[in-house]
Amino acid sequence: MARSPEITLAELETDPDPILAGLRATDPVSWSAPMEMWLVTRWDDVMEMEAHPELFSAATDPSFLARALGPNMLTTDPPEHTRVQAMMQPPFRSGGRSGEFVKTELVPLADLFLDQVDPVGFDLMASYAQPLSAASLSIVLGLSDLDSEEDGFKTMWPGAKDSAPTSPTSRMTPS
Repeated sequence: MARSPEITLAELETDPDPILAGLRATDPVSWSAPMEMWLVTRWDDVMEMEAHPELFSAATDPSFLARALGPNMLTTDPPEHTRVQAMMQPPFRSGGRSGEFVKTELVPLADLFLDQVDPVGFDLMASYAQPLSAASLSIVLGLSDLDSEEDGFKTMWPGAKDSAPTSPTSRMTPS
């Protein structure tokens, strides 16, 4: 295991492919001091970690993923991970709600969010991708509208009400 102090989150966000390819070739499991985390870049090593949750934790601190997305299945361990996973799996199984949503509702929902952005310029992630993702999950999972005071995402992610984007889902009639 090597230490790769030069790797920063900014570099990974700018152009991850050459960095990750280099790590896979020379330092497949390496420590990034600026990010205060281990980078595991080869499939077999990732699968070894997956096979041994008693040794490896997804609940790391600091976590750029948790800062960006809040607590979620990728940043928590059981029992919290298991609780969220149980809520999310049924709609995504064969015959679940997600297939019909993609066929009939995703494009109109995406159009609604595009209608809300500033045509002169906008932050693609903050103004479009994140709200569209949150609203799509809300619909597929059968959670209440993000604008409401009902449980909704708060059921899955405590504190989501304070950071949830404005959603146009109240203007849509679920099928």
